[in-house]
Amino acid sequence: MKNWITAVLIPACLLTFLPVHADDMEIASGHAVLMDTGSGSVLYEKDSQTQVPAGAMAIAMNVLASYDSTEEKVTFLSKDESFDMSAGLENKKSYAVADLRAQAMLGGYQDASYALSLLGEDGVKLLNNKAAALSMTKTVFANVTGAADDAQVTTAHDLGLLGAALDTNAKDLYGASSYTLSDDATVSRDVFSYDGLDGYYYWQDDTGVSAVASASRDGTRLTAAVMQADSEETAFSDLTKLLDDGYNNFKSVAITKDAVGTKELDIMDNGTNVHVSFALSSDLSVLMAKDADETALTTSIEVMDETSASDCRGYLVISMNGEEMGRFPLTKTTSEDVSSDASSKKTNVFGILCAVVTVASVLLFVYKYASRLIKPHA
Repeated sequence: MKNWITAVLIPACLLTFLPVHADDMEIASGHAVLMDTGSGSVLYEKDSQTQVPAGAMAIAMNVLASYDSTEEKVTFLSKDESFDMSAGLENKKSYAVADLRAQAMLGGYQDASYALSLLGEDGVKLLNNKAAALSMTKTVFANVTGAADDAQVTTAHDLGLLGAALDTNAKDLYGASSYTLSDDATVSRDVFSYDGLDGYYYWQDDTGVSAVASASRDGTRLTAAVMQADSEETAFSDLTKLLDDGYNNFKSVAITKDAVGTKELDIMDNGTNVHVSFALSSDLSVLMAKDADETALTTSIEVMDETSASDCRGYLVISMNGEEMGRFPLTKTTSEDVSSDASSKKTNVFGILCAVVTVASVLLFVYKYASRLIKPHA
């Protein structure tokens, strides 16, 4: 196996170098993907970019989007109750957002999902904007309730991205199998068990079962997604195979801020000395092939455009066995050398004073000397 690596910024990743892992697996679901949770780097895929109907995914996206709101309650207002009313919500009555999230995420209740959509002005637009922000480029939302709709589509890849976002921003429900509501009622769902499980979400429609799950082990965070499985059992089995494959073939190696250190330099910019430094803003984790020699992983800092304090950029260069694998942008901080500038001003003032004194002395000398040569007429 090649020494593949991917750089993962904790808690989010911005740089990747890892090609798709090609080991054969018997995945029964029609579509599948395994990815690094932080970066979205694909480690395995099976027809993961094909769009398929995904009505109920709107429910999970509504839950995720609701975390962007600071509202604790929402009033249920509906002129059309043709969607499922399993949560038993009453029109013009206020409900706790936390309860609605649980009813939607764990119960799959369409009325709870609809109620969450009322936190924004245009629910469908909000969901599509949220999908775009998560780089879910092949996802289209047509309703907010999660009702079956051929116009509402996604891919296994995009479902994986949604799962990764839920793992980061909605782990309290993504990782729960049951929840006690404020009226002491309980909402629950079937349990998916996996060592190191962070969370999961699934639904079933006419096309089959779709599911996504995220897990963490020894600093390695992975997310797996499947679509169009013929049963819940098949979906959960495929998720297990995907995650097992990831943990059997990859490992995480930490690169700390302290180990990288800082790169400092002074640049003269428009007559002012500017001190510039580059450093990691957070610890970095590198996802590597399981059999890769982590001692062969090296880092260095390289600065571009060193002649301009405003334009210079710093990168962490990541290499494996001396071969550059990629670059990670570093955080830049700048400060003007005030003491040097003040010293320069003092020097200039002192120079001016010296010049004035010198000129005055010359004029005085000329006056005295001239007074001796020029005598008054008798």
